[in-house]
Amino acid sequence: MADDGARGGGPVSLDWQCAELAVHTWDLATAIGRTTGDLDAEVAQRGSASMRAGLTDGHRGPAFGPEQRTPEGADACQRTAAFAGRSV
Repeated sequence: MADDGARGGGPVSLDWQCAELAVHTWDLATAIGRTTGDLDAEVAQRGSASMRAGLTDGHRGPAFGPEQRTPEGADACQRTAAFAGRSV
């Protein structure tokens, strides 16, 4: 897997994969009633930075809703999920 920031049909960056892990881990944890506060915050923070750099309002497409508000004290996975449009 290349870490060159490529999008589309080419390789996907490691940072974007961190975003995928953080958001979908939050999805799964929420579905089974678990929290994400004990997960590796660095993975979510790295993914969040990648998403914020490349996921603008004009590039959200059907997969991402508008950024949602996060509760005070939200953990890194929650903040990343909220940026991806999840209601946390």
